[in-house]
Amino acid sequence: DPPGLREVGMTKYDDADWHEGAALEAGQPAEHAFAHIGLYLGWLIRHDLVNTDMFAEQDLADIKVGTMTGADLQGGVDGKLFSELMTQEGAAFSDWYYRRYVEDYDAAFDGPDYSIADEAASRARIDPVIDRSYSDWIAAGRPSLRQHDKPDNVPSQPPAQVRYEIVVPDLDSMDLDPERRAAAEAFLDWHRRRGDVLVAAPSLPHVSPELEALIPVEIAAGGLRVCSQKASDPRFRRALKAVVVSPKEATTAWAVGRAYPDRPGAISVELIAVPGVAASRLDQAFESAFRLPKKVEEILGEQTVAGRQVHKARAEMWVSAWWTLDDLVIHCSAPDESLFEILVSKLPG
Repeated sequence: DPPGLREVGMTKYDDADWHEGAALEAGQPAEHAFAHIGLYLGWLIRHDLVNTDMFAEQDLADIKVGTMTGADLQGGVDGKLFSELMTQEGAAFSDWYYRRYVEDYDAAFDGPDYSIADEAASRARIDPVIDRSYSDWIAAGRPSLRQHDKPDNVPSQPPAQVRYEIVVPDLDSMDLDPERRAAAEAFLDWHRRRGDVLVAAPSLPHVSPELEALIPVEIAAGGLRVCSQKASDPRFRRALKAVVVSPKEATTAWAVGRAYPDRPGAISVELIAVPGVAASRLDQAFESAFRLPKKVEEILGEQTVAGRQVHKARAEMWVSAWWTLDDLVIHCSAPDESLFEILVSKLPG
């Protein structure tokens, strides 16, 4: 099938940076700039409308029982609300509703601008409002803001709706066959005619060439695409907090590429440099950071692979493992056992 929205680009619905200046001018704390985003994100989580790969499993559980709030995830999502954080249904609903949510939010609270915190009383007031809109959306047949299933479904006259910012990757760097490429270009053209803002995806960051150098880029067909940045991934927030290290002090290097030139399968590698922390503490802290739902991945437990003591797991499309050294956490996956063992042998151990 031709690609849908999430394969072409992602929508940024909101950003705390857009509101921080106004919050400070209103005499409110800077963190209140994210409060309305956090309340919406928390609602999505409690309704299972988020991409669970983007969040720590324990964080999701804590938000559902009320011991954490959506606002607590501000650092993990860099203060932004992207479609990438959501399930397909969550993003479709947000496409349709989010701008009206902001209006509903303003109507629901009578206090001064940005005076609302993400807390139980606020959730009790705004959640029923979102619930009603979600029910209305479902009852209406889940109407879409855009049609993007096939090129010939692209509307000739885009509706006059709220404008969105669409983050678009370089299509030339994507492995798209002609049909999927045509669908992607038709999708983007529809957004241009609609008046949305298309922005190029930022180039890959490289804040730590030394960490990137530990990744065996030659193992994949055509090499691995590598980047490195500060450890802002929400999966690592709880682990870093447990070892008392700020995300700004930790660094991640990430790499991905096709395993074989002639058949499906991918190789991925993550390295997390956490300075000054022993392997045993990292092992305990990161225990849940790489854990996927049981329906996705089978946990095989501790095993020795290529002379390394690792935590191993298996899914339908990959074999994965993670292990720790002093100051370093390693996580990798490959599509089959033979390539997986080679990959593990080439990583630090």
